Amino acid sequence: MNKYFFSFLGLLALVFFFQFCKKPITSPEVTTVGVKDAAISTVKAYGRITGLGITKKGFCWDTINNPTVDKSFDDEGNGSDAFSSVIGGLKGNTKYFLRAYAINDAGIVYGEVVSFQTQLEPEVTTLTAYLSSYSLASAGGIVNTYSNVIQETGVCYDSNKNPDISKSKSVSVISSNFNVSLTNLKEKTVYYYRAYAKFSFGTYYGAEKTFTTAAAPIPLVVFTNTGTVSDYDGNVYKTITIGNQTWMAENLRVQTYNDGSTIPSYYSNSTAWPNLVSGAYGYYNNNISYAPAYGYLYNYYTIEDAKGLAPAGWHIPTNAEWQTLITLLNNANPSYSFTAIQQMFSTSGWTNLNCSINNYSNMKLMPAGFRSIQGADADMGYSTGFWTTDNSGAYASIMYFDNNCFLMSTSKYKNCGYSIRCVKD
Repeated sequence: MNKYFFSFLGLLALVFFFQFCKKPITSPEVTTVGVKDAAISTVKAYGRITGLGITKKGFCWDTINNPTVDKSFDDEGNGSDAFSSVIGGLKGNTKYFLRAYAINDAGIVYGEVVSFQTQLEPEVTTLTAYLSSYSLASAGGIVNTYSNVIQETGVCYDSNKNPDISKSKSVSVISSNFNVSLTNLKEKTVYYYRAYAKFSFGTYYGAEKTFTTAAAPIPLVVFTNTGTVSDYDGNVYKTITIGNQTWMAENLRVQTYNDGSTIPSYYSNSTAWPNLVSGAYGYYNNNISYAPAYGYLYNYYTIEDAKGLAPAGWHIPTNAEWQTLITLLNNANPSYSFTAIQQMFSTSGWTNLNCSINNYSNMKLMPAGFRSIQGADADMGYSTGFWTTDNSGAYASIMYFDNNCFLMSTSKYKNCGYSIRCVKD
């Protein structure tokens, strides 16, 4: 035998030795250390591996227990020792189960299962828009942040559906309850709008709503003092015609329905007021001396009563009739800078008023305050509200004005007390 033959035998023996004498690969030990900083769509996970030959490791997660790599998982590479990962793409307000895993030639091994709950997603509510004129509207929103930090709030709007912040938007002062102006609107156009709130992790939108702008108004609205009207009790009210509408220029103070029956007055028994389910009125702070200037505060049941409240040929206005009036005044003359509020507010009676006023319309809105559902009177000098016939369930719509020169249409419980202005049929 030559030397090459002996060399071959030696090599063969060496291969045999390593093949049958090497230590077999064992399963690794995997520990799911835990999670922290669970946010709306992310969480940070920690794991630890002890073992050899790790070819793949990471975390797997699911909304059901004992998650596996057959579904959601990540790949943190090979090797052993401690590791961590930021898991993304999660759903808000959801319970998840997570565990670490490791793979080597012995197979796949999982660590202990831990659970965590992602945070609540912010909720955005779109408030109903109010049309100030054919080219101007106001709208707003309410944001429930669930402790997340807001970066921007506002309203986006467009003549196409699904407006977003990449299109027209009006940014507000950052707030969880905000209102903004929507400007440069086109006449006779349907607009889609929704409130939004921007966060570091994304932008959230409220439900989409719509409004339709009116035709551009005629250049000038004519105001005509048309005379007076009397109620059932003989109270005489000044009237004013604005455009095609004729309004009372004073607050209603009738004490009798149109069939001659007396409207109950609970001005001396405020504890009875919250339980009423029928018509009633009161004087502010039980002081009848306020009545000539401010009128009475009526609950909504007086309006619903079939016996009738308004003088013959007149009626309680709808929300739309109030808005028609306000739009007319806002556009009375393109060169006239006074808003509807400035033209309607009485030049006396208001406290800490934050705008100039001139009562140009002769509507003479007085700050009559209101009566709460508990029967307590409040806010005289600072605000006033007028019932409309729009209602739903326990609520009815009012047109609200305050000393910040702010107006809006909102809903109140029917057993609150507010003023009434009537409009001619």
